[in-house]
Amino acid sequence: MIFNQESSIFSAIVEYRDFNNNLVTKEVGLPIIAYNKEKAVQLGIIQKNNTGFYLLILVVLIIGFFVYRSFKKRAKLRRAREANKQGM
Repeated sequence: MIFNQESSIFSAIVEYRDFNNNLVTKEVGLPIIAYNKEKAVQLGIIQKNNTGFYLLILVVLIIGFFVYRSFKKRAKLRRAREANKQGM
């Protein structure tokens, strides 16, 4: 729903039968308070979405893993070359 104001009135017509089985019709006006996202998070109505932050951490960890593997592979190749030079 889109509200132009922070608080609005919800109007409804309610029909019901009373204890004497008479049809009763009333118009009811209920106040509706609309909060923006920041205010709703502040009041605890909704939870802050941290999906982007968790996704960023996951991407950094994956990149870190590949960088670590690359350095480890280079060190292993360097040690193998040094061992070959010493063995000759």
